[in-house]
Amino acid sequence: MLLARRVRGAIRSATLAFDDQPLGASIGVAQWTRGNSADDLLEEADRALLCAKRAGGGVAAASEYVVADIRAREDWVA
Repeated sequence: MLLARRVRGAIRSATLAFDDQPLGASIGVAQWTRGNSADDLLEEADRALLCAKRAGGGVAAASEYVVADIRAREDWVA
């Protein structure tokens, strides 16, 4: 999620050279878990991306597995 937010911020600070318009991006973040296939991972990322778009776009959203992992490690998340 930290990397996704940094990428989103870098994209937001860029502008189109020909139109001087700001860029935006919605990002879905997923995490591979043991026993899941590549298709499962892409499906999780796609669901997270859909959540980001439904939230209005221009945000990074995490799959339920990423959220669970972050909550499990709250001691290292600032």
